[in-house]
Amino acid sequence: MAANTKYQNIDYEQLFNDILDDIVEKNMSASKAMIGRMSYTKFYEMLEQSKERADKYARACIMRAERVNDEIIEIADNDSEDVMIGYNKNDEPIEKENKEFIQRSRVKIDARKWWLSKTNPKKYGDKLDITTDNKALDQNAINIILDGKELAGKIKVSEPNNIKDSDK
Repeated sequence: MAANTKYQNIDYEQLFNDILDDIVEKNMSASKAMIGRMSYTKFYEMLEQSKERADKYARACIMRAERVNDEIIEIADNDSEDVMIGYNKNDEPIEKENKEFIQRSRVKIDARKWWLSKTNPKKYGDKLDITTDNKALDQNAINIILDGKELAGKIKVSEPNNIKDSDK
């Protein structure tokens, strides 16, 4: 019985690179770019097998995010359909605000902003962390500065289980 040759001549490296190209050029998710080309299992096995591939995939995801960020600006700047021609009671043409186009643009922008904040929260998220570099804060290290004078050691922080009913 002859061996199944259907998958013997597949250039998985080329398929992998084609998937990365679609991630960047077409703003596709990896799962969408894989359709009809490669299984999820094979794609993620290839990522695990090679640091170089994993780095290429990470760069492709960063580049896709930059493209999505650029799209936000393009959508916001596109006012080509903000105004449409309508007619008054006398059938005279008048300019009217195209509320549907404006609202759809707002939804497109909000969807992209949400996606960016979830896929790269450090860069595009709503929370700005300028002091901890995304590391947990030491809950016991509280320094309060008032009028340029540090008040550390003068303020006692109570644990929640030490609070008396009279303190609530």
